[in-house]
Amino acid sequence: MVERLLVWGRSVVHLFAQGLALAFWLGILLAFALRFVLGFRADYQLYDAQGNRRKAWRIALGKRAAGRRAKSGPRQCACLAS
Repeated sequence: MVERLLVWGRSVVHLFAQGLALAFWLGILLAFALRFVLGFRADYQLYDAQGNRRKAWRIALGKRAAGRRAKSGPRQCACLAS
C-alpha cells in the first residue's frame, strides 16, 4: 500500500473520516508531503494556536485555503465564453 502512495504522489487527495484515520497512515502522508483531507464531526474540538479549545470548524472560519484551487464549473465556463 505504501508503494501505491508513493507512485500516486500528489496527484490524488486521500480522504479520511474521523476515527478511521490511523496515526500510522497520517504519519506516512505527512512524512512524504502527500495531500489529504481529514473530516471531523461538527462538534469536534481542537486547540487553536493560542491554546484555547474550540470547535474545529470555528478555527478555520474566515481563513483562506492554504493551496491553489482549480477554477472550473459552469459559472466560469459561461464567463470565459462571453
